Amino acid sequence: MHSSWNISMDIPEALNFAIYVGFALELLPDKVLKDKDTAFPEKKLIMDESYSIDDLKSAWNEWWHFLVHSRQEQCVPKLERPHTTGIESGKFKKLCDALWVDFYKWWSMPAGGKMAMVSYTTLGRKEIRKIIHEMEEQTERSIQPFSLKIDLVYSGLDSVIDVTPTYAVMPINPPPYYNTTWWKRKISTWL
Repeated sequence: MHSSWNISMDIPEALNFAIYVGFALELLPDKVLKDKDTAFPEKKLIMDESYSIDDLKSAWNEWWHFLVHSRQEQCVPKLERPHTTGIESGKFKKLCDALWVDFYKWWSMPAGGKMAMVSYTTLGRKEIRKIIHEMEEQTERSIQPFSLKIDLVYSGLDSVIDVTPTYAVMPINPPPYYNTTWWKRKISTWL
């Protein structure tokens, strides 16, 4: 088995905040993200009629893509809390600011939020090594050197988002290493 491969998993506060905002404002796109998750607190913001849901969805989508693009770069910029860098809509930014306090309370809970996710950054390493070893045995070839960065989000994703060949955003439910089909497909690119 090749030892020159690296899989790193991170729990970015900014992406998790964006999902939280999308959930609270009911903005998550149906095709990529599901709004049926009840993992976050049930608090929703009530908006006055001056807010256009289509404009807010568009602003959220642009913000999400900005955050994901920032995360895929080699040098991740330090985003100021509450991570609203990249938001052009003043109305949307105001709503994000209003949701930050509730998100941060949840994110900082001793037995929830970020702490509930930490184990997922190391859990499953043995299972992933096993998949790699089985693929090498089946193909009688070694996996080529590679580096894969995975950002984990608590909730809201229906499936893994392959951003680039070396970067993905993955939900923790089901646990990342359970998705053996995705891992086999991803790893097969380095055979």
